[in-house]
Amino acid sequence: MMRVTRRSVLATAALLPLMGGAGVAEEIELTYAGSGGGLAQVMDMLFDKPFTEQTGVRIKALATVDRVSAMRAMMQAGNPIWDVAELTPVEYATASLEGWLEEIDWAAVDPNNLLPDDAKLKDAGVAATYSTILAQRTDKLPAGKKMTSWADFWDVATFPGPRALQDSVLDNLEFALLADGVAPKEIYAVLSTPEGVDRAFAKLDQIKPHIVAWWTAGAQPVQMLSDG
Repeated sequence: MMRVTRRSVLATAALLPLMGGAGVAEEIELTYAGSGGGLAQVMDMLFDKPFTEQTGVRIKALATVDRVSAMRAMMQAGNPIWDVAELTPVEYATASLEGWLEEIDWAAVDPNNLLPDDAKLKDAGVAATYSTILAQRTDKLPAGKKMTSWADFWDVATFPGPRALQDSVLDNLEFALLADGVAPKEIYAVLSTPEGVDRAFAKLDQIKPHIVAWWTAGAQPVQMLSDG
């Protein structure tokens, strides 16, 4: 008897469009660990629902935080329950080095070679690029003023009030150096040195007392702005 594993389920799902057997897929559900928020809604509309309609395979999308800790716990228990996970570059590096990810057969996944080579890693695919912006409630700022830079975000004298940042050192070190006057094109050169990293953390120390929330899911900053 064939032993049913999560790998065999994924392989079966990949073959379903070729088999034309929607009935075979009735019991198949793939679990996707994402970040939630608006991105999850777009993913559901553009990918999840069309995929389910074409194959019959259901997508169970989870809004997740601290995915590295969750993956480590699952792997140590020998019971991984996620089939696909949305990872940041830092999360991916950890997961790949720890050997938690399955290698991808790109000849099967992308037979028509539609994806650029840079998007095809040995055990992951680059699904998106993104930017993090500075958002604000202009009705909560001093009359006639608005923040136009990360230096303004750090300027609590001119722009008093609570702030929030993502619970991610990856972005915040960059913002800190921008606030400290480092030119955008020099950010990574500065961060490549121990002195540059220390400089960024020192700048973060200045804003920490004014951070009321370190958000971990994409929907949180939107809700915080809405709540005022």
